[in-house]
Amino acid sequence: MNRSRPRPNSTNSRLKRPTGAGARRPFVSRETVSPVSNAAGHVATQLAREYWDELGAPKGRGLTAIMRSHPQEVGLLNDFQKHRLRSYLEALARWHGWLKGHTQRFVEWPLLLAAILESDKIDDTHRAWARRCDLAPERLMALGDAPNWIARGEGYRRLVGSNRANVDPWALMPGWLRTHLPNIPADESAKNWHSRILEGFQQKPFQWIRIRDVLKNKSVEQTIEKLTEVVGQAPWRSRKLTTAVRWPLYIELPEQKEPWPWIAEDFSDQMIAQVCDPDPGERWCVVDPQELAVVIDLADRMNGKGLVVVASPNDRLLKAAALLARRCGCHNVNTRLMSGEVIPGKSGTYDGVLIHESGMGMDRWRTDPERRIRSDERDLKLVVSQIDLRLRAGLKALKSGGRLVYAVGSLTKDETDSTADRLMIEFPNLVPQEFVDPRTGQLGSPRFHNWPERDFGEALFLTRWMKTATAPSIG
Repeated sequence: MNRSRPRPNSTNSRLKRPTGAGARRPFVSRETVSPVSNAAGHVATQLAREYWDELGAPKGRGLTAIMRSHPQEVGLLNDFQKHRLRSYLEALARWHGWLKGHTQRFVEWPLLLAAILESDKIDDTHRAWARRCDLAPERLMALGDAPNWIARGEGYRRLVGSNRANVDPWALMPGWLRTHLPNIPADESAKNWHSRILEGFQQKPFQWIRIRDVLKNKSVEQTIEKLTEVVGQAPWRSRKLTTAVRWPLYIELPEQKEPWPWIAEDFSDQMIAQVCDPDPGERWCVVDPQELAVVIDLADRMNGKGLVVVASPNDRLLKAAALLARRCGCHNVNTRLMSGEVIPGKSGTYDGVLIHESGMGMDRWRTDPERRIRSDERDLKLVVSQIDLRLRAGLKALKSGGRLVYAVGSLTKDETDSTADRLMIEFPNLVPQEFVDPRTGQLGSPRFHNWPERDFGEALFLTRWMKTATAPSIG
């Protein structure tokens, strides 16, 4: 990020004018510019410069913290307008790699560029920002529905008025990612494969929930019908994972009554519990889960029988897990405090252990794009070493014949296949187990990657083993 650019209140710097299709129009002074009619867009212009500067800092404040520091401006917005405000500012982070070469004194300029890159139509807010930047509104063209990277890049170059604008998709991702992705499939070209992966991380996420069959005299279908009636829009429903439904992020779901008939849970997280496949009466341990909804999913699949132990060194997470279990009516959930990486309880007592890691946080790159800007390759070794310790602790706590499930919200080869291979070499008594692919309903391999650009949900790697008393013979 160029920190030498003038700030909005600077009086010693020259006024920069945006170059592009509207550069020939006469300059429009501040006093004659029409105010932004959209309330969310107006507040976005007040917060954009501050957020942009924080994005350039390695340990800068996040968007939520910035919004909280402006209670007067944000407090005037309703829930839908707050969603619009957040989407405008998140776009700055999502397209930061392209925008940082074309920032202007007017804070509306990067906001306009980011919004157009994500929109499939031009609205009044975009036109107001264009006028503020001395750009003819009729020259605007929505790029959110562009068919590919090439079309989106050419439209962006025309808008900024420069054929030298960097529209390389890799500019939107951390530089270290290229060398840490899994090997390219034999039937794929490197360019096409990488392009699809990168475009998947640029797509906006959905609001996924899991319908719970916990209400008496009310089926899952009736719960979905009731939600559809309340929100006024029917959801999309998975054919293979029928309890998984989704709405756009701007849909506000009603408050729930205990026990909760549904719970917010991404599609990829719902696949984790299905791969665990717990039986009623078993004893499972979930080690420091990244999403507590997975714990409730496991407890539901056990029909309230057996025990799901949440083990974590984080006392606040344990309290949140206990509160969520109570609200969901799950009486078979218990919490235990971990000391370091040692799972509480006697060794070899669990029928199943789930190691659920966030890793480098790629499963949040769409919902929280500022995470990928601040991700550092130096953290990767630390993350992998912690995962190795967790997997070994989980294996020690597992009884013979038990199942060890490893789930990580990442797609790097370091955290996925390399970690799994290394564990199997060290512990020959681990036998890979095939499982039904939740995306297709068919029996698949013992490992799979969930790619955001081609599958539902976020980035995820899943694998499952069975612990045997002795190493399997090779004959």
